[in-house]
Amino acid sequence: MKILGVKFKNINSLTGEWEVRFDRSPISDTRLFAIVGPNGSGKSSILDAITLGLYGETARLGSPRRLS
Repeated sequence: MKILGVKFKNINSLTGEWEVRFDRSPISDTRLFAIVGPNGSGKSSILDAITLGLYGETARLGSPRRLS
C-alpha cells in the first residue's frame, strides 16, 4: 500500500481543511522526505490523520480517539 495523500479537517492544532499530497512535486521527486517544523505546528496531527484514516482511531497520548 502506498499513501498518495491525506485530506482532513480540524485535527488537533490544524484547524480548517488541509490536504497533503505525497504523489506530487516536490515530495514525489525524492524517495525520502521529512515532515519538519517548530513545536505545535501540526507534524503529529498529520500522522494522526493518516492513522485515523487507516485504523479508525489514534492512540497518541495514551487515549484512543475513535473516528465517528
